[in-house]
Amino acid sequence: MIRKNIGLLATRPAAYHAAEECLESGGTALDAVLTGVLTTAGEDPETLFSPLVLAVAGLGVGCKFFDGRVHQPGLDVPRPVRYVRAEDSPLCARLSVPTAPFVIAVASALGGTRRLSSLVAHGLKLARKEGATARVRLLEGMRAEGGRVLLQSWFWQELQHQAPRIEGGLITETDIVSIRPQTYAPRIEATSSRLTIGRPPWTHNESSLLYNLSAGRELMLAADSQGIVAVAIWEHAREGIDLFGGELRLPAWADPVVKKIPRRSPGTPLPSPAPVGFLMEGTTDLVAALVATTQVQMTDEKWNIAKEATEQQPTWADSPTSQVDESLWLALRRRNVEGSWEGRVEKALLPVNVPTTV
Repeated sequence: MIRKNIGLLATRPAAYHAAEECLESGGTALDAVLTGVLTTAGEDPETLFSPLVLAVAGLGVGCKFFDGRVHQPGLDVPRPVRYVRAEDSPLCARLSVPTAPFVIAVASALGGTRRLSSLVAHGLKLARKEGATARVRLLEGMRAEGGRVLLQSWFWQELQHQAPRIEGGLITETDIVSIRPQTYAPRIEATSSRLTIGRPPWTHNESSLLYNLSAGRELMLAADSQGIVAVAIWEHAREGIDLFGGELRLPAWADPVVKKIPRRSPGTPLPSPAPVGFLMEGTTDLVAALVATTQVQMTDEKWNIAKEATEQQPTWADSPTSQVDESLWLALRRRNVEGSWEGRVEKALLPVNVPTTV
């Protein structure tokens, strides 16, 4: 949806409509995006355990990225089992430490205007409708304790049952307690014109191998009447372990400990795609938000292609569905100082479908 002073894109209808309601009731772009993520968490078992990129830019907020990358497990495990080959390792040895609940809580406290109790309302409604008791408890716990919900006994006991140390599980309470959400200024990259691109500073670690682990990408993007854009992007893993009969799912992004290969330091962020950038005049004045829905390795050349396409006069392609396809750029451009927005879908390989309202 792009209309007047509001812009909105989402990969799920429920998240889209919840975020729309938030924007129309006076919430900020960040409020809307967090609402969309937490609404998705009410119907999806993996969202709150996925690697998350959360970004916000615009008038009065500058440009910043909240780092929701998952972490390598194993703090307080001095001598984990080493496997001959990575493929020999059990799934529970590759489970990653989620940070998204902490990042969402911090982002809400630092930049949102709505309480977490309001942001989780739609997600709780969906989880209750599906009878997903574990997702209800997770969202209720986030509402009360933020990321520390992961230390509540009901969750921790199930995790230890499904991924015990004796079977190779490496996630410890210290892994969770040690999470300190980080916020970063953008890495500024000059372009061929007067514009610059601000991207997450960790994108230089991106590897095509990451996409072998990914089963799909979800996104939530919102723009408000104050000239602010917020974006959330998270990845689903191909493998993971079900908790509570599948109501929750912990993904496998971590590196197994392999003989003759240096062990990745526990507690460090794992490489993760960060396909979002902000097109700016100088280093602060937002012109457009660029999001890649593609699941191939992002290169500087592709960013420049998207930038050049966005500088042209935008057009908008409407579609009655909310399914976002692969290999595309989505761009949202600030049209004028009054805060109106124009959307653009720049075709790379395939057509894109985005949710719309009449």
